[in-house]
Amino acid sequence: MDIMDRVNIMKECGMTTETSHNDLIKIIEILTNKGVQVTEENTGVMIAHFGAAFNRNITGESVNPLSRELIEQITEEECFDKCTEIFDEITKNITNVFNPTEKEFALLHICTLLNT
Repeated sequence: MDIMDRVNIMKECGMTTETSHNDLIKIIEILTNKGVQVTEENTGVMIAHFGAAFNRNITGESVNPLSRELIEQITEEECFDKCTEIFDEITKNITNVFNPTEKEFALLHICTLLNT
């Protein structure tokens, strides 16, 4: 399966709105433009989480925050500056927003992606 297949299936199954669908496509484009190799294998879970995060914005559902220890580990990663740069570009170019807890998860996903 291609990463775009996942994005399209999420929309077809009603897991994402049209806006969220377009935002996920923009995220993939941003990652690709930043030189990140985007595949279903390395990005699929992140894209699914982002789509779910966007739905939680609509439903008001929340997730438990990451532990302080894990957040500290992420911020100490060599790639953290690039992670925040990518995250900032994403947030400037999409319609949906990440609340503070979802931002932590997004940074974790981006950091994991850059470390693969």
